[in-house]
Amino acid sequence: MAMCKLFLLLLLLVQFHEHEACYEEEKRSLLKIKAYFQSNGYADYFVLRSWGEDDPDCCRWESVKCANTTGHVIELSLGNVGESVYGDNLPSMLNLSIFQPFKELRILKLSGNWINLIQKEGSNGLLRLQKLETLDLSGNYFSNNSLQSLSALTSLKNLILSDTHMQGSFPFQELSVLKNLKFLDLTSNKLEGPPKMQ
Repeated sequence: MAMCKLFLLLLLLVQFHEHEACYEEEKRSLLKIKAYFQSNGYADYFVLRSWGEDDPDCCRWESVKCANTTGHVIELSLGNVGESVYGDNLPSMLNLSIFQPFKELRILKLSGNWINLIQKEGSNGLLRLQKLETLDLSGNYFSNNSLQSLSALTSLKNLILSDTHMQGSFPFQELSVLKNLKFLDLTSNKLEGPPKMQ
């Protein structure tokens, strides 16, 4: 009996140690995200100051939330990350494949970062985010065609695409595949519609 208790105690200690810090693959991706903002006209002193400096555990970094039980990143709040050094600079391209390692991610906020999200290659990066429930891309650049890349996000409940410079017909067909969607914000775009319901 004592041996069984000792084994269980060791098992618990191993599990605790395993999830004591964030996963290395997720940490590397977070540092790539920081490097992206720093290399695209954002002032270094504003951009995610705690990331990688004094604390090796990315679960304790600002704008990052990890699950208590697994240690995986479940929320990234990267809205208005930094102030642009260049003022009226053109929006930069973000390859969304940078988010592929975050398989447990539930909430992703990228609002107000002056990012061009129309890169076809990068759109594939969202396909692995099967647990994503909230996606906020407001205040960036997004096209109606890019909505097709969101069709694999079957768990998506909240989609915020306000002020993303979308125009043309209301993307009814692209959005209809998101069966779990409860909240949709497309305000401050130049969309025609939505189509009349029959």
